[in-house]
Amino acid sequence: MVRTYKRKTSRAEIPEDNISKEIEEILGGASIRSAAAKYDLTKSMLHKRMSKMKASSENSEICVSVPGTTSHKNKEKIQPHDSKYTSKQIFTKEEEAMLEEYLIQSSKMQFGLTYLLIREFAYSYAVKLCRPLPSNWTTQKMAGTDWMKSFMKRHPALSLRKPESTSIGRNISFNQYNISSFFDNLDKVLSKHKFSSSRIINVDESGISTVLPAPKVVAPTGCKQVGQTVSGERGEQVTFVGIVSAAGKAFPPVYIFPRVRFKEAFLTGSPPGSIGLAIQNGWMTRDGFLQVMKHIQEVTAASKENPILVLLDNHDSHTSLDLVVFCRENGIVLLTFPPHCTHRIQPLDIAVFGPFKSRCKTAFNSWMASNPGKPITIYNIGYLSEKPFIESFSQNNICAGFEKSGIFPLNRDVFTDEDFMPSNVTEIHMVSISTDGNLEKSTIPGPSSRLDLASIQSDI
Repeated sequence: MVRTYKRKTSRAEIPEDNISKEIEEILGGASIRSAAAKYDLTKSMLHKRMSKMKASSENSEICVSVPGTTSHKNKEKIQPHDSKYTSKQIFTKEEEAMLEEYLIQSSKMQFGLTYLLIREFAYSYAVKLCRPLPSNWTTQKMAGTDWMKSFMKRHPALSLRKPESTSIGRNISFNQYNISSFFDNLDKVLSKHKFSSSRIINVDESGISTVLPAPKVVAPTGCKQVGQTVSGERGEQVTFVGIVSAAGKAFPPVYIFPRVRFKEAFLTGSPPGSIGLAIQNGWMTRDGFLQVMKHIQEVTAASKENPILVLLDNHDSHTSLDLVVFCRENGIVLLTFPPHCTHRIQPLDIAVFGPFKSRCKTAFNSWMASNPGKPITIYNIGYLSEKPFIESFSQNNICAGFEKSGIFPLNRDVFTDEDFMPSNVTEIHMVSISTDGNLEKSTIPGPSSRLDLASIQSDI
């Protein structure tokens, strides 16, 4: 069978409306011959349509058995199909709709099926329904390639996509219990302190390597391999700390360079007001984050009389005693996100860091093209990230991140049941006995949010 055959003439194309009108006339008493002559159709075609309609009205049963069995229990009635082109389909329209719904639900739960798995599942489905199978289905124990391609054409709601890898920790932790606990704490803090949008701050770290993946480039059609020059095989990592407010303002960032001693030359060309820190491995530490918090206190003029709310993740470097003492003395209220949930609830991750990284790739590639033979070093990071910072940390992106996460304006219903579907597969149900002796089933939630900093700061 030619999978992509295209008709070269319109000779066999007959309007279905005309056929319906003819069948109505025949049912009204007209002969098949006269009806065919009236609409310029063949008598044999009308006769076949009437026979199929008669078989459908009588609820004729076509029973087949599962290969290798003779039990009458495995027999099943095959319902007629709606279209004249589907008379030899394995599944009915309703059964394919159920299969489509199953595939959509699996994708939403982040357990999507590949073409190969769908073909194997379709074979098992057909065997269970006692359908007569083509020989290649029985031999390969899976549906054929032609069926798979045709099934995708019949269901345009489905498409072959490349999924974004999501760790099982994120799927488990992003559940209704953790998100409800976070919004309970956020509502409590906002009700107590009445923070305005300009006093709600989100801070988070991201890495900028001296070797970033090259962006898409134009190349000759048919070329099997396209190369692009980068600084080296492996680059040095510089930690970039973004600081934004719910009002859409971006504060000067913080750079952490992988050096023992800091040099002012590291910040050449960086966004105005940026500060730099030198930590040997280039990663955030507790002492380094304390310096970041002092920078935030300075740029926001936070005090006990004019406090701010800082939203941050649960990284170990964010939970030191010195940090808590400093925040208490300077009117900084800390609220942590639930663990492994920042990809859906942290504004910087949602709407800012993605565009920032994409623009950094373009800036790095342009610099390499303008400076052939010269590698990018940590001395160039500040200059090359300055323009991407200005373009990405815009008011529209920042406000969109806070709104989409439901933080500001506060919206507890920003996430639907569909968003929590990936966590449903790991829920544990516990059966207990109530006071009246009846069995009750409750759900044990996943890992709870570490909101220790929020409770510590609640008395500010």
